[in-house]
Amino acid sequence: MKTSTLATLTKSALVLAVVALSACGGDPAEEFVGVWSESGTMTMNVGGQTLTGPQQMTTHIDLGLTAGEIFISGGCSVTAKVKGDTASIPNGASCTQNGNGASLTTTFRSATYTLNGDSITVYASGDVLYVINGQSVPGTFNYNAMLVKVAK
Repeated sequence: MKTSTLATLTKSALVLAVVALSACGGDPAEEFVGVWSESGTMTMNVGGQTLTGPQQMTTHIDLGLTAGEIFISGGCSVTAKVKGDTASIPNGASCTQNGNGASLTTTFRSATYTLNGDSITVYASGDVLYVINGQSVPGTFNYNAMLVKVAK
């Protein structure tokens, strides 16, 4: 067999391998992408008080910067890693929201987004730091929610 024939066969085999791998499916994170209507319950323990209330918001999920990663923006904007039908926000990830002269920093200890068709179940917990008028008040939070896809 000539060298050029061997090179041609090798190139053809590589092209077939790439096509076969592409057919196996894309980034699992793509299934999470869209606009979601989020409805849940937040419980916060801050300054010795327990506050529980409903949460309603629109959440946007986009592909992250690398494969298997999503960017979640709603009340808080963070990046999550996708494995199968579950996206997890890394322990220690945080975000800060500002408004009305106060800030709330959320640091996640645990957060999972589990995809089931056009809905996502969310469980999250972690620490919060509420700052107002120069006073810092630490606390904790637990959040449970259901997201329903409203647009791709």
